[in-house]
Amino acid sequence: MPQSAQINEPPTVRTIYSQVIGSPGTFDQDTNVKIYFARLKNFFAANGITQESKKRAILLTSISEEAHKTLFSLCLPEDPDNKTFESLSDILQKHYEPKKSYFAARHQFYLARKNHEESVSQWGARVRELASKCSFGPELEIVVRDIFVVGMGSGKIQDRLLEEDASAASTTLGKLMEVATTREANINASKEWSKETSGAFHFTKQEGFLTQTTPKRTSGRGQAIGKEKCQVCGRSNHDTGLCRFKNYSCNTCGVVGHLAPMCKNRGTKHKSQNKFLTENERPGDHESSVELIDSFFAINDISRDKLKVAPYRVKLIIGGRPIAFEIDTGSVHSIISESTFKALIGPKVIVTNDVELSDYVGNRITPIGKVALTVTHNDKTIGIWVYIVPNGGPPILGRNDIAALGIKNVFECKFTGAEDSVKTILKKYPNVFSEELGTFKGYKISLTTRPGTTPKFFKHRPVPLALRTKVEAEIDRLLAINALIPVDHSEWATPVVPILKEDGSVRLCGDFKITVNPVLVSTEYPLPKIEHLYARIAGAKFFSKIDLKDAYQQLVLDDSSRALTTINTIKGLFRYTRVPFGLKSSASEFQKAIESITKKVEGVEVFIDDIIVSGKTMPEHNIRLEQLLKALGSAGLRVRERKCTFMQTEVEYLGHKIDGQGLHTLDKHIIAIKEAAAPQDRSELKSFLGLVTYYTKFVKNAARILKPLYDLLKTGAKWSWSKEADEAFDNIKSILSSKPVLDHYDPSVPIKLMVDASSFAIGAVISQVYGNAEKPVAYASRVLSEAERKYPQIEKEGLAIIYGVQKFYDYLYARKFTLITDHKPLYHIFGEKKGIPIYAANRLQRWAYVLTAFDFDISFVKSGKNAADFLSRVRIGTADRVSTAPQCLNFIYDNCPFNVNWVKIKTQTRTDKILSQVIKAINTGEWPTGADKNESLKSYYTRRHEISTEQDCLMWGYRVIMPSKFREALLTELHSTHAGMSCMKAIARSYFWWPGIDNDIENTARNCENCIQVRPAPPKAVLTPWKWPEQVWTRVHVDFLGPYKNKIFLIVVDATSKWLEVFEVSTSTASVVIVKMQELFARFGVPKSITTDGAKCFTGTEFNTFCVNGNIKHLVGAPFHPETNGAAESGVKIVKNFFKKNQTTSATLIQKFLLLYRNTPHSATRQTPAKLLLGRSTRTQFDMLIPSTKDVVSDHQDSQIKRHGKRQHEIQQGDTVAVRDYRTSENKWSIGTVTKNVGKQAFEVDTEAGTWKRHIDQTIKIPNRDSGVLEAECSVNPPDPRGEIIPEGTGKDTDGPDREPETISTGGARPTRMKRSPDRYSTVDFRK
Repeated sequence: MPQSAQINEPPTVRTIYSQVIGSPGTFDQDTNVKIYFARLKNFFAANGITQESKKRAILLTSISEEAHKTLFSLCLPEDPDNKTFESLSDILQKHYEPKKSYFAARHQFYLARKNHEESVSQWGARVRELASKCSFGPELEIVVRDIFVVGMGSGKIQDRLLEEDASAASTTLGKLMEVATTREANINASKEWSKETSGAFHFTKQEGFLTQTTPKRTSGRGQAIGKEKCQVCGRSNHDTGLCRFKNYSCNTCGVVGHLAPMCKNRGTKHKSQNKFLTENERPGDHESSVELIDSFFAINDISRDKLKVAPYRVKLIIGGRPIAFEIDTGSVHSIISESTFKALIGPKVIVTNDVELSDYVGNRITPIGKVALTVTHNDKTIGIWVYIVPNGGPPILGRNDIAALGIKNVFECKFTGAEDSVKTILKKYPNVFSEELGTFKGYKISLTTRPGTTPKFFKHRPVPLALRTKVEAEIDRLLAINALIPVDHSEWATPVVPILKEDGSVRLCGDFKITVNPVLVSTEYPLPKIEHLYARIAGAKFFSKIDLKDAYQQLVLDDSSRALTTINTIKGLFRYTRVPFGLKSSASEFQKAIESITKKVEGVEVFIDDIIVSGKTMPEHNIRLEQLLKALGSAGLRVRERKCTFMQTEVEYLGHKIDGQGLHTLDKHIIAIKEAAAPQDRSELKSFLGLVTYYTKFVKNAARILKPLYDLLKTGAKWSWSKEADEAFDNIKSILSSKPVLDHYDPSVPIKLMVDASSFAIGAVISQVYGNAEKPVAYASRVLSEAERKYPQIEKEGLAIIYGVQKFYDYLYARKFTLITDHKPLYHIFGEKKGIPIYAANRLQRWAYVLTAFDFDISFVKSGKNAADFLSRVRIGTADRVSTAPQCLNFIYDNCPFNVNWVKIKTQTRTDKILSQVIKAINTGEWPTGADKNESLKSYYTRRHEISTEQDCLMWGYRVIMPSKFREALLTELHSTHAGMSCMKAIARSYFWWPGIDNDIENTARNCENCIQVRPAPPKAVLTPWKWPEQVWTRVHVDFLGPYKNKIFLIVVDATSKWLEVFEVSTSTASVVIVKMQELFARFGVPKSITTDGAKCFTGTEFNTFCVNGNIKHLVGAPFHPETNGAAESGVKIVKNFFKKNQTTSATLIQKFLLLYRNTPHSATRQTPAKLLLGRSTRTQFDMLIPSTKDVVSDHQDSQIKRHGKRQHEIQQGDTVAVRDYRTSENKWSIGTVTKNVGKQAFEVDTEAGTWKRHIDQTIKIPNRDSGVLEAECSVNPPDPRGEIIPEGTGKDTDGPDREPETISTGGARPTRMKRSPDRYSTVDFRK
C-alpha cells in the first residue's frame, strides 16, 4: 500500500478484560447524557483506550436497544458504524440533552430552601446541583454562596454564618460549609448529651387535654397549673417577654404585639364562626380562654439547635397499606396533606369540606375536602373522616379518632416501622425500592411442553365497548415497559379477560388454564417446610419481612418460551417477555431463582415472594438485611416497601407466629370453633353435628359425648337447650380444636379445602387426608357485611372460596389441593379446564383470575356432607369492610349514553312481573319449577350462572337487565340520532340487555320512516342465472350502445353460443331493430325468444307485433335493473371497452374485432362462439401459421405428377386392350376386352385366361385390326405404357439381354413373379 493511503492509528493494544477498570454503564432514554459521556471519557482514560474504532465500539455496545434504534434513525442515510466516536457523541448529546429554560432554572434556584431532614453537606450539594442548570457564568461562586446562607433557615447555624463578612474574598462557599458543618456537629452532640438527663414522661388529663409532664417542668398542650399565660400567644410554657411571636401582627385586628387568640376584639368574629364546629365535639375540647376555629396544634420547630423529642406516631392500615400518623391530641380532627393523600392513598371520593381550621397562632386553613377512610389498628377496624389540606407535613391523627381507636397510652404508639439504623440501610439502596419493573439478571426462564403437544390457538374474546379504551391503555402500558411485544402470527394464542380493578383501570388476565397449563412440564423445585425454615432461624429475636414487587414478572422468559405465552387481544397478538401470572410453573421457578440469590446470606429464608430476615441482635439483623438488599439490587430485583415490615420482634409467617420464644400456632385458625355460639334451632344443630360427624372417627366416646345433642333431634322432642346439651356442645368444641382431632400442617400430606356460605356468614375448613380419613388443620368463619349479604347466592359461595384460599394462603399456595363446594354452578364455572368466565359478573371474573394462581381440583358435595356448612352459620368474627358503592352500576351511570336513573331501575325491577321472579331466584338460588321451559323465564334461566345483582339491579356481566317499562324509552334514545342497527347493538351490548333486544333494535331501525327514506339499496340478491339453452340461436339478447361519439350501435348476443353481432344504426327505433333482426333471421333463423330491457323501442306496439307475427316470445327485464338482461349488457360492455381502448369506432376495425371475438373460446362455454353456432371455427389470418399435412401431401402429389409419365388415356368399357401377362416370360402381353372400370385408372379385362384387374400403366388400347398383326406388334417391340419405345434387351424391365420376362399366372389367382439369377459380365454390343 502506498504510504499516503495508510491510516495512522496507535498500535493495537490487547485488552485483558479481567483488568478493565470500572464500567461506563448503560445509556438509555432516561440517562443524563452529559453525565454519561463524562463517565465514558473517564472510562477511556482509566483503561488507556485511544483507538477511534474501540471508542466507537464501546459506545455502540453500551447503549440500550431503544437508544440504538434512535441513533440509527438519526444517522440515516449513513450507518453508525461508519461515523466517528465524536460525531456519534455529538448526535446523541444534541438529541437527548433537554432544552434549557435558564429563567425557570434560576427561579427554582432562588426559591430553594433547606429541608429539615437535610444535613449541611446535603444542602450544599443540592445548591450546587441547582446552580449547574442556571448558566450563571463568572458570578456562579457568589450566588451559590449567598443562596447557601439565605436558604439555610433561621437558627444557630444561619446565625453563625451571618457573622462572616460577605465582602471578603476569603468568604467562599467552601469556608462557609466548613463553618456550618462544624456548628451542626456541635448541635447534634449537645442533643445526645441532653438525652441522658431527660426524665420519664407520663400523661395526665387536664382541662380536656392530655398533658405530657416531667418531674422538673411542665410542658404540654394544656395549661400548667399555677402558671400565667403568655399575653402574646396565650401559651403558658414561657414568659411574655420571651415569646417568639412578640413581633408578629394579629390576624384579627392587625396590631403588632399579640396573636389572634389573645386579641381583645376576637369575640364577635369567632362566635360567628362556631357554626363550623363538628357535632361530635364535646364541651371541654377547647380551652375557654383560647377560642380558635377547630384548631389543630401542630407546631413544627424549624430550627435544629434545640433539644426535641421525636413525634409519637401510630401505624394505621389503610387499604392494606401501613401509613404512619403523628399523634396530635390538640387537634380535634385527623388531617392529611394533599400531596401525601395522592401519593399514599390514591383515588377516593372527596366530600365537600364542612369545617374551617386554624393553627396555633390563628392562621386559617381551609381544607380542600374530607375523605372517608377505613383504618385498622391492633385488629380494630373503624371508619374515620380525614380532612385534606393543600399543604402540610406528615398525617395527623386527631383526638376524636385516637379515642375511637382505643389508644389510651400514647407512649405505646411509637412508630413500628424501621428504626433509624434501618432507615440508613434502606437509603443506601434506593434502586431496590424504585417503582420500575425489576429484571432478574441471573438467567432466563425456559418453559417446556410435553412431547407431542399440539398448539392451541384461541381467538380473542369480545370486550365491552365501554372497556375497549381501558384495555388498549393497559396494552400500551405493558408495551411501554417491554413486558409485551407484538407479533404477527403464532401457533399458540391464549385469550385474555379484562378484570376491572378498584381504581377503574383493568388488569389483563391470560387464561392459560385452557391452553398452556395442561401441557406444561412443571419445574419440580421443593418449597420449604415451616419446621425446616424455623430450624434455620431459631434463636433470632429481630425480624423483617420483605415483599418482592410484581413477583413473577421480574423473571425474563427466553426467546423460545415466549411463543407459549402469546395472548390474543383486540389489538392483535402479543407475547410476554416476562413470566406472566397464571402459569402453573411460575411459583417453582420463582422460588428457585430467589433462593439462588439469598442462599449465601445467613438468617434469610424465602417462600415464593415473601422473604424473612432474622437476627439474634440488632447489628446482626441489620448486617443481614443490608446483605440481602445488596444481593437483590445486584440481581436486578425490586421490593415493594409499603408491604415490608422492618425490625419486628414477632412476625406472622406461613400461618404461624415467629418470635424470640419460638414457633407458635395462631389462635385465629381455631377461633371459629372456640367462639361458636350454641345452635338456636334444629337446623343449626344438624349443621353442627354434620361437622362433628365428619371427624367423629378421631373423637373417643363420641356417641356418649353427643347424646344430649342427638336427643334434641328425636322425633317429637321439644326444643329446649339444657345444661347437659350446653356442656356437650362446649366439650365437643374443645375436642375439635385440639389434638388428636386437630392436626399439624404437613406439606407432604394431601390437603382439602371445604367452603360454604349462608345468608349471613361464610366458613372454611382445611383438612389433611389420610387414606379414607381426614383431620382438620384449621377453621375459619366470619359474618358477611351488609353489602355482602345483598350478593346473590352464587357470589356468596364464590366469596367463601376466595375467603378460604386467602385465609389459608400459606397452606395452599404452590401446592395441589382439592376444593369442595356444595354449589354446583361454581363447580361448572371454576371447574377443571374451565376458562375465566366471559359473561359472568365482574366479581366472579376477578375471583376466577385469583384462583388461576392456585393448583386445585374442584369437587361437588351435597350440603349435608360439607364440613364447612356449620361454619357458615355461626355468628362470630367481624365482617371485612368493603366498599358498598356499586362497581358496575356507577360505571354505567357515569358513561351510559341515556341518562337513566338506576334507582328507578332498581324500583321497577322489584315491581316487574318477570324480573321480580328472576332477582328472587338469583338471590336464593331456587328457580320456579319449569323455568327452563317457561318462555318468559327461559332466557334468564339459561344465563343464571352469569346473572348477578348490584344494588338490587340485575346484571348480566357488565350489562344492566332493563325492566320492560324502560325498554321502549331506551330504544327511542338509542335511535335518536338515527344510528344504524350495528351501531345501536354495539352501544346496547356495552350497557344493557333484555331477552330479544337484538330483534327489538332491528324492528326499531326498520320501522323508522326517516331511515327508510335515505336507506341505500339492499345487498344484492343471490344470483339466479338464465337457464342455458342447449340449442343455439334459441334465445337472443338485444340492447343499444350509445350514443357513443355521436354513434349508436345495436348489440345482439346469442345466449347459447355467445355469438356477438354489432350494427351501427342511425336511430334507436323499433323499425331499425326489426330490419336488423330480419337480416339476422335470414342468416341464422328465427329464435324462440328475444330478451330486451324496457326501452320504448322494444316495448312499443311495432316491435311487439313483429315478435307475435314471428312466433317469438319477448322477455322484458325490470326497469333500472340491467342485470336482468345480463348477456346484452355484457356485450355492450365488451364493445364499449373495445372502443375506448382503440379510440375509434371504425367499421373495419369492428369487423376485425368481431372475427377474433367469435373465434376466441368464451369463459363460460370454453368453446368459440363460431364453433357452437356454425359447427366450425371460421378461418382467420392466424390459421396460416399452423402447419397443414394436407397441403404438404397435395404439393408432393403435384410434384410426382410432374415427374411421372405424360401419357393420357381414353379407355372405355368394351375397348380392346393389350394387358400385361405375368404368367410366362415369353409373351408379355395378352389381348382382352375391358368389361368394367373399377377406378379412374383401373379396369377389369376379360382375357382368354380369365378376367384380370390391370392399371392403366399395364394397359394399351388396341386399334380395331386383326389379332395376328396385333400379336406381332405386341410381341416384337411393344411401346412402353408411359409412352417410350423400349429396345429389346435394354428396357427398364430387364437387368440384361438374356433376362426372362416376368409372367402372370392364368386364372383368378394372384400373379407370381418368375425369378432367375442375373447374367453378369455379359458382353454388350453398344454399337447396335
